[in-house]
Amino acid sequence: MLSYQALIKQLAAGNFAPIYLFYGEEKYLQEELVEQLASLFLGSDTEFGKEKLEGTALSLEEIIARLGESGLFSKRRLLIVDSPAYLGAPRKNEENDPPGGNDVKDSREATYADRLNSYLDLQTSKTPDSILVFLTPRVDRRKRLYKLIDKKGIVVECSPLKSEALATWIQNKVTQLGKKIESSALERLLLAGEQNLHYFSSELEKYSAYLGENEKIITAQTVDQLFSGDIQGDIFKLTDALAEGNPAKAHELLELLLRRREKPLQI
Repeated sequence: MLSYQALIKQLAAGNFAPIYLFYGEEKYLQEELVEQLASLFLGSDTEFGKEKLEGTALSLEEIIARLGESGLFSKRRLLIVDSPAYLGAPRKNEENDPPGGNDVKDSREATYADRLNSYLDLQTSKTPDSILVFLTPRVDRRKRLYKLIDKKGIVVECSPLKSEALATWIQNKVTQLGKKIESSALERLLLAGEQNLHYFSSELEKYSAYLGENEKIITAQTVDQLFSGDIQGDIFKLTDALAEGNPAKAHELLELLLRRREKPLQI
């Protein structure tokens, strides 16, 4: 298993595996990895070489059959399977299936996993012609298919980023936008509450558009003026800081709320 950052470096170096599994609650990270993979693996053929399929609509057998097809307008293919049922834990209604029902299903999936294994064994070149990517919020690590991907491909857990990992992601995103961010502005965002990466990406793009071409630095004042976060989240953080006996942090959060022109009585 690789970390998100480690895979980004590996892709940038031009190293590709024939199969990937991106799982976890942070969908934005999964989407970023797919876009990086498509851009670096397919190059100018991204429009024709990338195909996204619904995992709930196609069986693993049908997915394997798709791998053998050749593209009409692209030499390389990137096949993305979203939310495949055969990688996750059984649903509640499946747990109540008649005796032996799950055994038959597991046997069938094991057969398909063997077929996929045979296909992967044929991918002996350093750079594969086709890449298969599975996207899912949860996985069952006991399944044969998961173990196969972990052995012959790459698995990345896309969990919500926190502290240093989140700070690094924000700084990288700001760099992509052609800007820099002050440490005080970064701290403001990190104190903003439990927000997902879609939210942070939208905020940073908003700051960049506001600054225009001439201004290059996102300051704390920029964040204070434009931040669209939920006041309730910061109020809870403020009260938590007081309860923890951390007046410095509580004072900083209070100043942040006042800079946003929140009404003192509402606070």
